[in-house]
Amino acid sequence: CVTNRNLYNISVITMSLGTDTLYNSYCDSTFSTTWTKAINNATLFNISVTSATGNSGNNTAIVSPACIVNATSVSAVTKNDLIASYSNYNNLTDLFAPGTNINSTYPNSVGYNIFSGTSMATPHVAGVFVLVREFYRMQFNRIYMPSEIETALKNNGKNITGTIGFNITRINIYNTIISLDNSAPNVS
Repeated sequence: CVTNRNLYNISVITMSLGTDTLYNSYCDSTFSTTWTKAINNATLFNISVTSATGNSGNNTAIVSPACIVNATSVSAVTKNDLIASYSNYNNLTDLFAPGTNINSTYPNSVGYNIFSGTSMATPHVAGVFVLVREFYRMQFNRIYMPSEIETALKNNGKNITGTIGFNITRINIYNTIISLDNSAPNVS
């Protein structure tokens, strides 16, 4: 993706994969020559990396690569903004997004199927990253860095309180865009 970023205009990578091992702290050193290096390289070139936290229902640990510092880790909520029972999350989790009963494309003659998981939530966040990035580029002729987009989403979403007492933000694209839009409309 980094090599082809200009050719294909790549600005976001979404990863719905993970290890069997769960992590309750950052895991950069564990994967220093593989995932950590690739994620750090992507963010160095201003490519956002979103990663699913896993589906073990654990509220103290998440899978790798979501536990890597420069990855934006994503857990799932229901349509009622309840933390999905299957969703891994902890204090490393960056954002929540809808992940339950998502109508998704399916690779056979069916065409679509209903799925649930943090792998359904992560593409929502990747899409929001693209929208915020493009809005800011068009509005101010500047490319937001992945950390700036993540901060804007965290500051303008809905706080969801986890079972162990900390808050994680559920994305809200409307509030995020409105917070960045400080230019008066030009009507002629």
